[in-house]
Amino acid sequence: MSPAVPRRRALAVLFLAAAWLSAGSVPVIDAVAGARAPVDFARDYVTAHAWIHQGHGPPPVGEAGNVYAAKLGAPQAVLLGGPYHLHPPPALLPVLPLAMLGFGGAALAWLTVSVLALAMLAFIVAEVLAETLHQTSDAARGPSAAFAALVFFLALLWPPVLHDLAKGQWSILLAVLIAAGWRALARDRPRAAGVWLGLAASLKATPLLLLGFLVLRHRRAALAMIATLAAALGVSLIASGVEPWRALFADAPRDVAAWQTWTANTASLNGLVARLFAGGQFARPLVEAPAMARVASTALAAIVIGSLALATMRADRSPASDRALFAAWAIATVLLNPLAWTHTVVIALVPLALLVGIVPTWMLVPAFVSLTLPREVLAILGGAPPVSPWRGVLLSCHAVALLGVFALALAHARRRSGVLQELRDAVPAHDGRERQASPVEPDQRGAQRPRHVPGE
Repeated sequence: MSPAVPRRRALAVLFLAAAWLSAGSVPVIDAVAGARAPVDFARDYVTAHAWIHQGHGPPPVGEAGNVYAAKLGAPQAVLLGGPYHLHPPPALLPVLPLAMLGFGGAALAWLTVSVLALAMLAFIVAEVLAETLHQTSDAARGPSAAFAALVFFLALLWPPVLHDLAKGQWSILLAVLIAAGWRALARDRPRAAGVWLGLAASLKATPLLLLGFLVLRHRRAALAMIATLAAALGVSLIASGVEPWRALFADAPRDVAAWQTWTANTASLNGLVARLFAGGQFARPLVEAPAMARVASTALAAIVIGSLALATMRADRSPASDRALFAAWAIATVLLNPLAWTHTVVIALVPLALLVGIVPTWMLVPAFVSLTLPREVLAILGGAPPVSPWRGVLLSCHAVALLGVFALALAHARRRSGVLQELRDAVPAHDGRERQASPVEPDQRGAQRPRHVPGE
C-alpha cells in the first residue's frame, strides 16, 4: 500500500466528518421533534381520513385541507397557492389503515415503518459493499451483523435521512424498494425486481424512469413492472375513480411553480435552472425568463434520458456494467424530479454503494461529502430568500454532486468488471492472509466467468 493512501483516507474522513457535523445537533433535534408531528405525512393522513369519512373522491382542495387537519389535531402546511396533496392515487392505499389510529398513532406507525425500511436499506447497502470488498467469505450469508448494524447507525444519523424522518416523507421507502429491485435483479429474479420497482413507481412518479432500464436490459423484469403498475392503477381506480388522477395532473404544474426555488429543493436539476432563470419569491434570477427556464429544464431532462438510453444500449452485459447503469438510472430519478428535496438524496445510497469498485473511490468521496451537507447549512450559506443567482447555485450542490456521480457511472458503464476483482484482491481476506488474484469472477447468477484481460 502506498504511504499516501492512509493520508488520503484520513483526509476523506476529515472532510466527511466536517460536512456531517456542520449543522451540529440541529438535524437530530429537528428529526426528533418533527417525527412526532410530521407536516408532510399530515397531508397523507388528512387525505386518507377524508377518503374514509367524506367519500372516495379527490384530496381536499387548497386551504380546505388545512382546515380539516386542524380538526384532526394534525399540523397545517404552508401551500403558497399550491395543492394540498400531490401524490399518485395508489400512494393513498398504504396510508388508509393508519387513518384509523388517530394522528398521533398514525405518525408513530409511519415513523416505525420508516425506521424498519431504513434497516432493510442499510442491510442491502452493507450487502453490496460486503460483496464488493469481500467483507464476507460467503456472499450467500450476507454481511456480518456488526457491519450491517454500523451501516444502519450511520444511515440513521445521515442528514438526508433525518430530513425524511422530520417531515414524514416517502424517500426511505422509495429507496428500499429501488434497492430491493436491484437486489432481485442481481440474483436473477427478474419478476421480483419488476414488482419492487413497480411498487416504487406507483407511489411516486419519477421511479417510472427505471422502466427504461428494464426494457433495454431485463425484459422479463420490465413486463413484471408494467403488470405491477397496471394492478396499482386498477386498484386505485376501483377505490377512488378517475378524479384523483385528474386532480394530480391538473395540480402538478402549480405545485412545481410554487416550490421549485425553495431552499430545500437541493437535488433537482429543475431547481437549479429555476433559480437561475425563472425566479420567484425564493430566488432572484440571473435573467427572468420563465419560458427559457422551462425549455432549459426540458432540454436537460432529454439529455439525461438520451445519455442513459445510449449508454445502456452500447454497454456490454457484464455485471459491472449492469451495476453502473442501474446506479445511473436510479440517480436520474432524483435529478429529474422537479421538486427533489434534500431527503430524496437517500435514494442515492444504493447507487453510490454499487459504484464502489467501479468508479475510483477518490472520485466518489467528494460527491458523498457534498451530499452529506445538511439542508440547514445550505440554507445559511444561501442566505435569506430571495437568494442571489450564485447563492442559488450553491443551494443546488446536491444536484451538482449527483450529476457528477451520474456522469461517472455512465463513463464507467462500458468498462468490464475486472476492476471489481482488482479491488477485491487488494482487500485482506478474513483470515488475515493476502488474497490471491482469482482468474475468474462470479457473474450475477453465481456462475464463474473469465476475468477481463486488458486489450481483450
